Amino acid sequence: MIKSNKLDYTKIDYSDGGSYEGGMLNDDKQGFGILKFPDGKKYIGSFNKNIIDGVGVFYEKNGTVLLTGRFSNNVLVQSYQVSDYTMYTINYPTGGKYVGQLLNGKRNGEGVYFFHINKKEEVHMPHMGLTYNYTEASLDGTWKDNQ
Repeated sequence: MIKSNKLDYTKIDYSDGGSYEGGMLNDDKQGFGILKFPDGKKYIGSFNKNIIDGVGVFYEKNGTVLLTGRFSNNVLVQSYQVSDYTMYTINYPTGGKYVGQLLNGKRNGEGVYFFHINKKEEVHMPHMGLTYNYTEASLDGTWKDNQ
């Protein structure tokens, strides 16, 4: 089996009623994505080789937050206090999007900022043996006062 080493945006509807929308690399969920479960719950956040890994939020079917924070190997390793930091999704008029924590109206805490790209781009990273196709670029990490 030849691996393509290309990160692509994908939408998959599973036969059990669940779905996935986000980054895929060699048939693995990779990067940012939204995983909807058959029971109506969903996870929005980061994946690494099909594993929930990075900043994310689990939601109940009715939209109530179940877990929020940093995950590693499908396990919550750092929880955030909702009273201090709340996970938000902000869609900017320019086409960009931020998913993460806000404090005092600014990006503070863990989050991912997506930059919209008008056309599909391909980036070659020969030192890593990878080629990525994308329509969004992102910055993932810890934010302080929008930086």
